[in-house]
Amino acid sequence: MVPFWYLIGDSFTQGSCVLPGEDFASQIRILTKQSAISLGMSGNGPLIELASLKEYGLQKKPQIVLWFYFERNDLEDLRNEKSFLVKKTTADKPVNRDKVKTAAWFKI
Repeated sequence: MVPFWYLIGDSFTQGSCVLPGEDFASQIRILTKQSAISLGMSGNGPLIELASLKEYGLQKKPQIVLWFYFERNDLEDLRNEKSFLVKKTTADKPVNRDKVKTAAWFKI
């Protein structure tokens, strides 16, 4: 089944502070009668969200992608993810940058 809607984000998208069925994906399903998949997860930042989109979205090919951005913490999450990526690639053997296309998108 090809999802019509595809939701990317953090705990806000996940619906971590609402009752089951009140999250965005559930509400979209109810209101539009279309399929909706949410990959929103608490703690996800923009790089992880992009990786989720590339990993699953390109495979599933949804009609609509909603990317929820929360300005209170997403920029800090991005800084942390970039720092981790740089530390990880310098601590271990160097990573082939061609394989880390998400990093190139954010100009790391």
